[in-house]
Amino acid sequence: MIKLQFVLLVAIAILLSACSGSGYENKINQNFDNINDWYKEVPTLTNEQAHSGKISTFMDSTHEFSSTYEVNYEEIKKKGFTHVKVSAWGMVPDVNAKANLVISVNSPEGNRAYSAIAYSKYIFKINEWTEITNELELPEVKEKGAVLKVYGWVTNKQKSYMDDVTIEFN
Repeated sequence: MIKLQFVLLVAIAILLSACSGSGYENKINQNFDNINDWYKEVPTLTNEQAHSGKISTFMDSTHEFSSTYEVNYEEIKKKGFTHVKVSAWGMVPDVNAKANLVISVNSPEGNRAYSAIAYSKYIFKINEWTEITNELELPEVKEKGAVLKVYGWVTNKQKSYMDDVTIEFN
């Protein structure tokens, strides 16, 4: 009986390690509903508005930045990726909101690449979810500890929402 339990534990451990993987996929989707189950104290998640599901992330007068996706840059480059495309659904309840969808590459030495696309280039009606896209060519970064970040940023403290983010590497 003990041998059978040991074999089952080993089989489960192998299965879990095969499923979890340490590499990054070509495409990552986040609708913020699942993240709420993992991080109950994330202050920029809300159920006030959502494009899909029940949860989205937001920016406002006390939260200049939305929830942020962050990944080790070295791992991305090991996969041979040279480009990232991000799409997200954004919504603003006020025509004056100045929100942006941001992609950045930061190292301990400073910012290595940055692209911010204003929601206003895509959103023409308040309280209506609209898809926003942003792209960035991935630079060579020699420093260890660099990260790629994807997030929303509001520059004038007006409430803005983001949901259903898709990050594609190629």
